[in-house]
Amino acid sequence: MTFEDHEAIVELLAGHALHALDEEEAARAEDLLASHVPSCPQCSATLEGFRSVAGDLGLMAGSRRPSRLLGLRIRRMTSSRKLAVWLGRSVGIAAALLVGAVLLWNLHLSGRVNRAEERQARTTEVLNTVSHPESRIVPFSAERSELESGAMTAAFLPGRHFLYVFGSLPDPAPGRVYQVWLSREGRFRTAGTFLPEAGLVLLRLTVNPAIYDGVLITEEPASGSKEPSDRRIVTAAF
Repeated sequence: MTFEDHEAIVELLAGHALHALDEEEAARAEDLLASHVPSCPQCSATLEGFRSVAGDLGLMAGSRRPSRLLGLRIRRMTSSRKLAVWLGRSVGIAAALLVGAVLLWNLHLSGRVNRAEERQARTTEVLNTVSHPESRIVPFSAERSELESGAMTAAFLPGRHFLYVFGSLPDPAPGRVYQVWLSREGRFRTAGTFLPEAGLVLLRLTVNPAIYDGVLITEEPASGSKEPSDRRIVTAAF
């Protein structure tokens, strides 16, 4: 199956998760759910991500009647399936939504309101970045066999001094952290350390991506390291 075929399938799966398909498209989606999706790990994972996004976003806030103007915009957007197509165009966008929705919900339940507001603002920045027509979305490649490639993604807009790194990683070994490195012509500059929150990662790095040629994440001692160790986790080339 070609990349274009999978892209069309992803669009249908997004519409299915959002209940935004017409009768003909819904029938095609049901056929895919019965034939292709069970045997395709990529599509199965994508569908689960869409379902999680749809469910978690629905739980993030109580019901509230929108203003008349907002209501008209929402109806116009959903009736034209723009939302479903937007989600289906990029797995990176789905990953960003999933990370933001789950983290915000967990933080809300734990009562950390200030942190949730900060995370919400950062999630909005990520969504604005990955949905921009000029954005660069670069999936990481796994450096260890137990990790899946594509579980982490980098995104940025050329000309802006922000780099977003998001996705999922398991917790590092006890007493250790993950460290982000920016690479340029074989040299590395540290961009800080972090720990996943419930297995999820959402970072904003204040750097100019244009002057670097890639990003590396390694596992290091809790105090961090001056140079990347050989415990490489994922890497991405711009």
